[in-house]
Amino acid sequence: MLLTLIKNFRVINKSIKSVLIVDEVGSECIKYCIPDFTSYVVIPTRNIIPVVLSINFFARLVVRIIRKDGIRLSVLYSIIDVLEPKVIISFIDNAPKMGKIQSTFPDKLVISVQNGLRTKLHKFPASVPCLYGFGYYEKLLLSDIGSSIKEYKAVGSLRFGIFFEKQNAMVINKYDVCYISQFSYHSDAFSVHLERKYFDRLINICQENKYSLSVALRFSENSTGYSLELEHFHKLDLNNYAVYVHNNAREFSSYALGLSSSVIASFSSTLAYELFGAGKKVLFLGSGSQELIKHHGTEDIFSRMPDEVRLDNLSEKCIKNKLSELMVMSETKYLSAIRDAQMYYMNSKKGHPHKIIKKRISDFIEI
Repeated sequence: MLLTLIKNFRVINKSIKSVLIVDEVGSECIKYCIPDFTSYVVIPTRNIIPVVLSINFFARLVVRIIRKDGIRLSVLYSIIDVLEPKVIISFIDNAPKMGKIQSTFPDKLVISVQNGLRTKLHKFPASVPCLYGFGYYEKLLLSDIGSSIKEYKAVGSLRFGIFFEKQNAMVINKYDVCYISQFSYHSDAFSVHLERKYFDRLINICQENKYSLSVALRFSENSTGYSLELEHFHKLDLNNYAVYVHNNAREFSSYALGLSSSVIASFSSTLAYELFGAGKKVLFLGSGSQELIKHHGTEDIFSRMPDEVRLDNLSEKCIKNKLSELMVMSETKYLSAIRDAQMYYMNSKKGHPHKIIKKRISDFIEI
């Protein structure tokens, strides 16, 4: 028991830092937001108890616990007390702790960066600090559910901005259609049944029209879910018609695959919205099923989408017609049709998000 407890501790260097990154998840992306001249530290929060080996830390921890802040928050607050960061940032935008940190340390710049698409069925904190989100949709969503937002900036996707800056080669369409998998072994039977139905129809359409088809898989090649995901699709793709590409997050493989395809087909994945924000032709299959929309609470994420990217139903005829229209539509006409929706859902026109956030942090620290 004691050995297990000791293994869960992580010692944090006690030197003062300008920036504190909360949670290791997504921290590799957050590091792009940190100014070069700035010192930072990543604080793990999942199944780990971070500690600073100093009398000051443990003294403050005792006081925090007595105040009934809770063990995990008391540890985090005590680390902030000791390391004295000016900026606290996280890629976990729906973590309640970030709003609580802002309330406890009002003089610090506390930033949350959106990492995924949100719907009204997601749990949100009552208080949100400075949030750098995808578009204006999230701001209205948070307002509608009663969350208090200190500040909101619609800047697009941090992860996609990092990829796009690294993208040097000219993009050439390699595939006609790219289907984005949202497979999960935790998915309910209803969602799995519908995905099988519309992927089966998509396969038929592509084979019939000789459209080359790629599938951006959700899991990486070495992960537990990879073989299950492949098995899921191979049961539908009996002729092995599609090319299946595993998710290599470090190489941004899914982004590259999407950019090198003429049309993206997806239920409502974050990746599809990111590519939509980049101006790619996207067909949102999830818009064609009222049952699925109600089931996942996605009414609002399709409400301002133009007809060009929405389905009236999930019939093979409807999917085929929309796909054919997008294939031949000029880029000028398409971009004109989606312009307002782009800003609303994925506002990528202001520049790379990591550069915008980096400047904000730099300005705050210098002040």
